[in-house]
Amino acid sequence: DSVASRGLGDVYKRQMLELSNKFLQLEIDPEGAYITSFRAGAQNIFFPRTQLDYNGTSKNRGGSHVCLPQFGAPGEFNLKSHGFGREILWQVESQTEDNLTLLANKVAGEYEELESRQSFALVDSTLEIVLSVRNNGENPLAISPAFHPYFNVAGQEEIKIDGETIDITDDKFADSVYVNSPKLVETDLFNLELEYEKLPVTVLWTDKKADYFCIEPTYNSISFSKGEGYLTLAAGESATFKYKVSVTVK
Repeated sequence: DSVASRGLGDVYKRQMLELSNKFLQLEIDPEGAYITSFRAGAQNIFFPRTQLDYNGTSKNRGGSHVCLPQFGAPGEFNLKSHGFGREILWQVESQTEDNLTLLANKVAGEYEELESRQSFALVDSTLEIVLSVRNNGENPLAISPAFHPYFNVAGQEEIKIDGETIDITDDKFADSVYVNSPKLVETDLFNLELEYEKLPVTVLWTDKKADYFCIEPTYNSISFSKGEGYLTLAAGESATFKYKVSVTVK
């Protein structure tokens, strides 16, 4: 990860962007439009972004980031895993106390004409994230985005997803499990209601390196590496993807 490779001190020298209301607090790093912290008071809803050691290499884990233009491996496309969205600098387009819109800097190469925005809003006890993309070029562009939140599970071995008890210590989650996007998640700390638009496939994953469990809504899982199932934006075409997390503290 480009951010991780610079070291923890360098990452946190940047000015973080903060949103809050009477229920929730959100901190966002403009590099990668990366949610570093999402809390309800003192309770972490997302496991805070942390750099963890992987056999001598530091990697960012925790928080939440966009996977843009694709989730997973790039397949035949000249991209990094999970794309470039989590690495590039995003500029503030507008900001209030509880609402933020970020515009992505252009990237060189095939996706130079992809205009990308992310908006983050705190509405009562709900976090609303909207990703909007538009192809401003003449050539079609493939996209298959996702969001990659690391939910705080505080040492639990089980959580409930849509009423079913899930053993999150099961090794199968290291290889990713694909499900229809769930609506309800229950942990020892929170009840979470999840809503989506254009994100019907969710990936359940954890490497068990810390107290997080990822519930990642995607457009169509690993469609780039499969070579099919992604969305193709024609010249001038747009698409919008929405994700909401509503929180009830126990």
